[in-house]
Amino acid sequence: MVSLKTIELLYRRVLLRFLRMLFSKKRTLPAHIDYNSCTFLFLRQDLIGDALISTPLLHALKGRYPGAQLDVLMSPKNHFVLSNDPVIRNRLVYTKSVVETFVLLQKVRGSAYDFIVDLIDNKSTTSTLWCLLGGARFRVGLAKENDFCYDVVVPLLPKKKFHVADRTANLLTAFGIDPTNEELRIFYKPAQEAETFADQFWAHLRTEAKPVIGINISAGASYRMWWGENCRDFMRTIMKKFPGWKILILSLPSDRSKAEEVAHAVPGSILAPVTPTFDHAAALVKRMDFLVTPATSICQVAGAFNVPSVVLYPNLAVLHGHLWEPYRSDTESLAAHVDDIDTIPSQDVVNALERLVSLHPHAGKKTMLARQA
Repeated sequence: MVSLKTIELLYRRVLLRFLRMLFSKKRTLPAHIDYNSCTFLFLRQDLIGDALISTPLLHALKGRYPGAQLDVLMSPKNHFVLSNDPVIRNRLVYTKSVVETFVLLQKVRGSAYDFIVDLIDNKSTTSTLWCLLGGARFRVGLAKENDFCYDVVVPLLPKKKFHVADRTANLLTAFGIDPTNEELRIFYKPAQEAETFADQFWAHLRTEAKPVIGINISAGASYRMWWGENCRDFMRTIMKKFPGWKILILSLPSDRSKAEEVAHAVPGSILAPVTPTFDHAAALVKRMDFLVTPATSICQVAGAFNVPSVVLYPNLAVLHGHLWEPYRSDTESLAAHVDDIDTIPSQDVVNALERLVSLHPHAGKKTMLARQA
């Protein structure tokens, strides 16, 4: 029996072929464009981590062209990521509701953007439609199956060699910016409420200059979560190797019972307070000295705040085929041999953390002084 997902994929494939036949003519950019006076709409209607890895590009563009106006089309799942980002003018939320989409499309067309830029490096029927119907003067995207809808096609860097943030940042070349000459970094600014929440917790947690190791157990699917016996063995070993260091267990609210079970099994570990929003979790991560986490969006938060991290992947193919580790931050990546990160030996994680500790011998003292200041 053919599944609904199969039918949907077939429909999207046929639709893309039909659109390719209708819209194959590309417009040519003028020889000289004043990008500083242009308006941009960036398409990022996917997930939290995808929005985070786009911030290096957005900040580099705004840094080079401070007069440019940057808007971003986002999803209900990720629109909050750029709430406090100073380079973004507007966040437009695409909900997939037919009525709301029609209203939003009219708003986009009325804005008469100079550029619509597709940040997604996989083919996307949704991005294709926004590019073709959005009414921008020019459309820009990466070379892939739906690149017929772009006026400017930027080479897609090899996925096995380049971090996804670098692949996305390569779009800067369309606007006269060499990304290799830019100081690209993930940018994330939690709301002040979240910062206050984290400061209040940290005031009680850190009473001496000892490092805090964050353990994030949550990552969506069960095979990507890290809370079983290997996780607990790791915690016990670290507490013996580094007396006085604190281990903070972080989880999604939906995984709270699992986090409580881990904390109960490892006396001396500390259960983080419930984080009602992603901002609250990010503010806690910002203050950690080290982080151990499954490969999920929280990795990019660690990269934004230069928190050295051990990142756990569900299988070797994912590790080598999709570079998603914290961007330009000290990282140790480990992968399971089967689709379950709980099978990664605890000693491997201990060894990875020790390698990071050797790179940061003054962890704890540095952040203690920063907190007291």
